[in-house]
Amino acid sequence: MCANRNWVFNMDGKMKLKTLFTVLAMMMLSGFAFSAVHNIDIAGFAFSPDTLTINVGDSVVWTNQDTAPHTATTDDGGMTFDSGTLTTGMSWGIVLNTPGSYPYHCEIHPAMTAMITVQAPEPVPGLGFVGLLILCLLIIGSGLYAMCRKKTRTVYYSN
Repeated sequence: MCANRNWVFNMDGKMKLKTLFTVLAMMMLSGFAFSAVHNIDIAGFAFSPDTLTINVGDSVVWTNQDTAPHTATTDDGGMTFDSGTLTTGMSWGIVLNTPGSYPYHCEIHPAMTAMITVQAPEPVPGLGFVGLLILCLLIIGSGLYAMCRKKTRTVYYSN
């Protein structure tokens, strides 16, 4: 039995909204994850929050709410970052892709310290990327096959 071409494509060959929703649902079931943005305020000569746990690929943005200038600079360690001097109202951010614990401080005010822990995300049960890819290809392929195959008819003429 062949797939119904109207399920995947409109008559003009454009993909239907129903198909798009199906693909998006499969992405969600496959464990497709989005990165998050975490904000750290610098106020009252302190980082808030002063400890933060994030997933690999998440972003961290520091915003200076103080009247004094500050930095966000990693201590000696495997990964380094340095915001440079942030004056009042300035923000700076970074994407953290390496798991580990990263203590950091303000270069201008060394008593200001904090910690970011980057962890690998928990696996979400689902099809996984390869399973999702195969499923999408099967759905799109079946629609293309149904659209492109030619039906033959046997016509009998009588005199």
